[in-house]
Amino acid sequence: MWAIKTSPSWSSCCAVPFVVLAVIVSVFAIQEKDRVELLVDGTHLTTDTYVAHQKSGSTFRAAVFQHYRVKNASDPVASIMANVARYEDVAAEASSNGVQIIVFPEVGLGSNEVDRALNMRFGEDVPDASMHITPCDHTGTSYCAQRPGLCALSCMAKRSNLYAVVGMNDRKACNRTTDPLCPADNNYLFNTAVVFDNQGQVVCRYHKKHIFSPIYVFDVPTPAEVKSFNTSFGVEFGVFVCFDSLFPNPPLELIERGLRHFVFPTSWTNVPPILSALPYQQAWSREFNSTFLAANTAVKGTSGSGMYVCGEVITSFFNATGTGETDEMLLVADIPTATCQPLPQQQHSQQALQKKQSQYPQHKTPLASLTTSSSNCGSVGIDPCACDLVQASPGKTGVLQAEFRGLKCVAQYSFSENQTTTERFGLIAYSGEAWFLELLNIQLCAFVRCANEDSCLVSEVTNPALYDASTLTSSLSIQGNFTSVQNSKQFILASVDKGQLLPPTAFTHMNDTMASTSTPVWPARLAAASILVRIWNDTSTTSNNF
Repeated sequence: MWAIKTSPSWSSCCAVPFVVLAVIVSVFAIQEKDRVELLVDGTHLTTDTYVAHQKSGSTFRAAVFQHYRVKNASDPVASIMANVARYEDVAAEASSNGVQIIVFPEVGLGSNEVDRALNMRFGEDVPDASMHITPCDHTGTSYCAQRPGLCALSCMAKRSNLYAVVGMNDRKACNRTTDPLCPADNNYLFNTAVVFDNQGQVVCRYHKKHIFSPIYVFDVPTPAEVKSFNTSFGVEFGVFVCFDSLFPNPPLELIERGLRHFVFPTSWTNVPPILSALPYQQAWSREFNSTFLAANTAVKGTSGSGMYVCGEVITSFFNATGTGETDEMLLVADIPTATCQPLPQQQHSQQALQKKQSQYPQHKTPLASLTTSSSNCGSVGIDPCACDLVQASPGKTGVLQAEFRGLKCVAQYSFSENQTTTERFGLIAYSGEAWFLELLNIQLCAFVRCANEDSCLVSEVTNPALYDASTLTSSLSIQGNFTSVQNSKQFILASVDKGQLLPPTAFTHMNDTMASTSTPVWPARLAAASILVRIWNDTSTTSNNF
């Protein structure tokens, strides 16, 4: 039994002795931030929480846990069980608050180092759902002696009466004599999401398709697996992991099969200001009109977990300066069982855009004369880019233009009056595929607060200053002549000071254009806003069992 008592005070997030808990008692737009006391089995837990108005309709209660992983290379089994013990505590806490499904991060029990042999030591043989195995039923047998983490997790889900999505390393022994595809170390090793139902049965096992690594550390299924699972509360969830979300296989095929609820274990390395965890999670939910439950790891440079419905931020957590256990966070929310409705789109015709643009001073440089790179632009990953820069000042308005490899980007901006600011902003234009560890074909028009005077973009992932912005932006629109092909997707990303999110209604998106609206969130301390286009062509996938 639990109760919530609110009072009007608010302070910054802080750790409590057992677990940091954020509770959402409703579904949609966040209204205010309150101090909350939870009464759980007679014990008071004080925590910070977002409180919103309750919406009618059928809901289920979900949780995501941003976890700091224990990993000791000299004793992998002890590390696995230490992480399981943490999960057991968190699952018990979530269950006591009525949670029906909880998502834990990618490889939360394993290892995803650039070291295959090390990752192998953290592996356990995970059964496929088709085997209908409840590992907890085999406690005390050789089956569980070989799979201590798997069996303990199964018992955890059963004991807590909830569905649990967990990231593990799945190790499968093979023989090169009988299997020509068997790796040289005589094992397949998969980065894996395992789902236990509320009775502890393995109801889904998904092997990650796209590995974020420059060298061979995990095996991948070919073609990609397309996996989903049903729940006792009437919702079917699709499953994929982290880097998979930037590819068509398997996410697009799950969408084409009609799924709109997704669980997303991740260990996302933030690339501020263009591709950080929270803005991308929100953008993915918005683009696919979906419910998205994302659990990230609590390591410096990877913070960012949340739950979203059609791009609406139900709850999220990000801490640019957090490291280790201080960055752990349990988020709980009531989520609609029904699929959500797409955001209403405001039409932006070319004529309307040109009329609005004519209200701003003409840019000093003709578009045709722009170069494809600049020493002050920095780079998108390891690739050069083009940019157009502006020094912010109170009341300043104008137009920025940049062109790179045929992609032309235009931004119209307006900074607020009555402020003191010396920050520099830039419009970044990029088109290419060689900027990431794995070829990733993107086009990008981004308006960002520049990192410093010498370089607008810098290749840093752990510098908290990259999320800061003090300048108040009153309005902004971005447009690009993006390549239009079947299955290309446009993601609308935006973040404000300290890496926090704007509501999806802050921008409209139509006809290769995003534009700020008249909602009260403006003016805002905008850190970054962008249209990121992925060219998705291949959607041919199928299920594999190993």
